[in-house]
Amino acid sequence: MGVICVGTVMNVCWRAVFLLGKRSILPKYLYPDQKKTNEYPTYLLIGLTNLCTTLCKFCYRRDLDLRPAFFPVERYESLMDELGPHLDILEFSGIGEPLLHKDFRRFVLYTRRKFGPGKLTLRLVSNGSLLGEQMRRFLVHQSFGQVWFSVNAATIETYSKIMPHLDFDGLCKSVYELVALRNILGLRVPHVHLSFVVTRDNYFEAEKFVDLAFEMGADSISIRPLDKELNPRIFWEQQPPKEEFDPILERIEDRTRQDKRVWCAPRWGFFPKAYQETRDKSTAISCGNAENTFGVYFTSGEVTFCCYMAAEIENEINCLGNIYDSSALEIWNGPRAQAFRRSMKDIRAAPDICLRCSNFWNKEWVCPSNG
Repeated sequence: MGVICVGTVMNVCWRAVFLLGKRSILPKYLYPDQKKTNEYPTYLLIGLTNLCTTLCKFCYRRDLDLRPAFFPVERYESLMDELGPHLDILEFSGIGEPLLHKDFRRFVLYTRRKFGPGKLTLRLVSNGSLLGEQMRRFLVHQSFGQVWFSVNAATIETYSKIMPHLDFDGLCKSVYELVALRNILGLRVPHVHLSFVVTRDNYFEAEKFVDLAFEMGADSISIRPLDKELNPRIFWEQQPPKEEFDPILERIEDRTRQDKRVWCAPRWGFFPKAYQETRDKSTAISCGNAENTFGVYFTSGEVTFCCYMAAEIENEINCLGNIYDSSALEIWNGPRAQAFRRSMKDIRAAPDICLRCSNFWNKEWVCPSNG
């Protein structure tokens, strides 16, 4: 299976995915100091559906055979009852569009009744296609800490090519009005982040995107490459021409030094070369995800520490357990999770997926969950 990185389609990923590059571009109150412990997770990432409102040209869902599925309300509530008291951050992302779930509001209201804004930071990763007026008000009134939108273009033409069937002007208007509503109410959140994943089809609009994002009212933006490890085929198909993108990247990098709201992935992330030298000097892998992140990317219930593991979930070592078979804490403290953590202490025994993870070998990259 494959998975989508936070900010693109799963995008996840990322992360992710994640999630965001340098913590300095976000206010400190968005990232509570997470307790470094193996006793329980402090970061829950949950995928509410495997459906999406579009199929991005670089989306890893293209290689997946997915049946329509939605996360059940009952399991969500029991998961929050079990993990909620320990959590610092709850993120709705996964491999689909979270706002497609008809019970999205119910999930949030249940969470907020039990854990107020001061106890738990809520985060949403979305393409923004369902960000109507009622949803904008809901996100603001429920004190979402951060809302991350995948934009990936600066013009209607490019947007339509990369994210077909979506409304570019509608997204721009929705983001602008979300920020305006927050500001009118005199609130600090949600912090609005816009993501641009560089591909062969949009690299020439990267600079224009930076200006457009701030015209829309974004609090921060990121310029990011595709991740080779999530899907090598799509990665190589969508690489921008180096000789043309290099000068664009240089100018964006200059801007990141002047404006902390702009984050750009390190240069090698766009044109990767062997990072064997860094690996050879390492004796162990230090992974914040293994210490704090409980990832349920799929509605089928498999649990991982990160999107890299989710991308290769068919490999048994990457699946820590299933929430429909065991409790969350049984999985978190179970034999698979503990064995995975132990293997990271010796570079010679580390899981292959960790050895290929760019987050660890590139010391310039600091993920919120790792930082």
